[in-house]
Amino acid sequence: TTTTTTTTSLHTMIRLLVILLHNPDSENSQMVLTQILTSPLVMETLNSRFIVWHRPAPPEGVDGWMESASATILLKQIPYIGICVCNGSQVNVIDIIQGEFDIDELASHLFHALDTWSPHLDQQLARVVDDNHAERVRQEQDVEYEEALRMEEERHQLEQLEAERSQRAAEEEARKLKLAQEQEEHRIKTEQETKQRLVEAKRLSLPAEPAIQDPTTTSLQIRTPDGKRFPRRFPQSTPLQTVLDFLFVEGVDVTGCILVFQRQKLENLSATLLEAGLHPNAVVMLERQS
Repeated sequence: TTTTTTTTSLHTMIRLLVILLHNPDSENSQMVLTQILTSPLVMETLNSRFIVWHRPAPPEGVDGWMESASATILLKQIPYIGICVCNGSQVNVIDIIQGEFDIDELASHLFHALDTWSPHLDQQLARVVDDNHAERVRQEQDVEYEEALRMEEERHQLEQLEAERSQRAAEEEARKLKLAQEQEEHRIKTEQETKQRLVEAKRLSLPAEPAIQDPTTTSLQIRTPDGKRFPRRFPQSTPLQTVLDFLFVEGVDVTGCILVFQRQKLENLSATLLEAGLHPNAVVMLERQS
């Protein structure tokens, strides 16, 4: 019996298909699966040009089931083997074996199908080879084109990555510069605040100017390296350090400086004005030490 139906594509060329329906609980099915199909003769024959498709047969039959699979099979006994010719999307059942059969019987049916259809298969195979060659050439061209596209995309991605890296580097450099500026501004502000607090502290520690007619008053004229003059009256008991503190409060940078009187360096800053010989009045120079 030959039945031609349309099913989903099993292959794009003419092939011989073996459909096996079996029952796991059937002794005959077990023998077919474990002995007949696995015999060297049958396996070699099936591997030559056959596609094998198998599944358990449903207990209620196969009419509706196989219709959903786009094929019609006349199933009477299990196990069932249908030998079919697949031509593109069409399946032609050319031989059926059902029930009990042995290795030789199955091999005989397979050989008959091969003898009948081998010429057609060879012709189709030759056409398929030609088609495959043309398809292979087209695929190679497609591969080359895709490779060119891939390389172009990689080049574009590398350029984009490099641009992003440069942008990140520039942003990081700008961030570091801004941070350094903020730190420098903070340092300067902190130094200024610290200096201002120190100036205020020293201003409060300065003694008030005594009256000029007070015999204990020492009048000083202090000259700075930039030529400025700072007159100030102090009690004669005032330490020389207080003179430097006065200049510091007035905004003079006294760092690294020393008081000089009549070419004598006044290095003992704890000495009083009287002890330093500056009483009752004197001109004192503020000089930077080399």
